[in-house]
Amino acid sequence: MSKKIVYFKNKILNATPLQFLVLVQLLDGPKYGYEILKNLKEDFKDSWAPQTGTIYPALKGMIKKDMINRIENDGNPVYALTSSSIEELKEIGEYVLDIIEMTNRFLMSIINRIPSEYSNELLKKLNQSDKIEIIPEETYINQIDRLVEKDQIKQLLLTRKTTLLDKIKVIDEKIEELS
Repeated sequence: MSKKIVYFKNKILNATPLQFLVLVQLLDGPKYGYEILKNLKEDFKDSWAPQTGTIYPALKGMIKKDMINRIENDGNPVYALTSSSIEELKEIGEYVLDIIEMTNRFLMSIINRIPSEYSNELLKKLNQSDKIEIIPEETYINQIDRLVEKDQIKQLLLTRKTTLLDKIKVIDEKIEELS
């Protein structure tokens, strides 16, 4: 595992989450600030709407920290990784795994500690959303077992089964496409 993250801060580059997202975008080459902003808006859709007042100060700070360079391209600023950032980002895979582990533990803590009178509503909402996939099956089953009504348990399990079968179908189609 890479150097542990603290509050989702990347200790490899000492980057904030926003800065890390910018660095990842720049891995495939220089980008205009507007392009970075547009990509973030696409990636986060309804969850977060980044603004120029957030992105450009972050870019300025990254230049000061020698994470990125600002290059002129036809009179317009383009941002690119520094050679030191490229070297440090070679650990990106381990860092992403650390984020996934931390996020999983965070969610598990909430789900495992939530009183049963709240878990029913939580499970209903999770089942109605596409976010259910981030919860491991064992945790999901353990939470369902906390419910009193067998009909609720059965309905939640049937919904989950349908979701998983749909995912398996997508995987099967991709395997078939590759054959």
